[in-house]
Amino acid sequence: MENIVLVGYGGHAIALIEIIISMKKDVFDYFDKKKSVNDLYSLIYRGDEDGLQDAEKATFRLFHPSIGNNNQRSKVYLKCTAWGWKAPALVHPTAIVSSKVEFPEAVSVFPGTIVETGVTIEKGCILNNRSVISHGGRIGSFSHIGPGAILCGDVQVGSQVFIGAGAIIKEGITIGDRAIIGAGTIVLNNVLPDQKIIGNPGKTI
Repeated sequence: MENIVLVGYGGHAIALIEIIISMKKDVFDYFDKKKSVNDLYSLIYRGDEDGLQDAEKATFRLFHPSIGNNNQRSKVYLKCTAWGWKAPALVHPTAIVSSKVEFPEAVSVFPGTIVETGVTIEKGCILNNRSVISHGGRIGSFSHIGPGAILCGDVQVGSQVFIGAGAIIKEGITIGDRAIIGAGTIVLNNVLPDQKIIGNPGKTI
């Protein structure tokens, strides 16, 4: 079975390894700026991917941009796909996903996540543990939906948005690009691009 190499090896990458294992895929290698001092899985450190020569790049085919930060994850994805690498979606088998939903490249779906029918997930998104994306929703590219967050029906989320753990987004709400929703926030009104919202009900900070 072909190996998936991780680009980035912090806490998010460690969690991703469990998804890869659950999918009966292999991961042996990782790239990062420095070698991990707490490598629970004894992976092979390949150095910084920016130092790869063209011939070395050709030895890898599958990867995952295993970085929690939305902007950094986007940059790593664009760089590695320009080399011809592919980033298959990683979906834990306990996720409950509508048969009408397809995941594009570099998406990661964690245990217990629910994705209902009519939902569109764009590339590079993280749907963390037990998050819920209700019918008709859309999650823009390289956004991160935190653990236990609930997005009610027809919520439209822009690109590189962060929604914190346990947040609840009212049905029909639109959240603009790069917005940040704090953990536990209740969002009752539309959120503008780059806006930061916290509290119950959610307010701008």
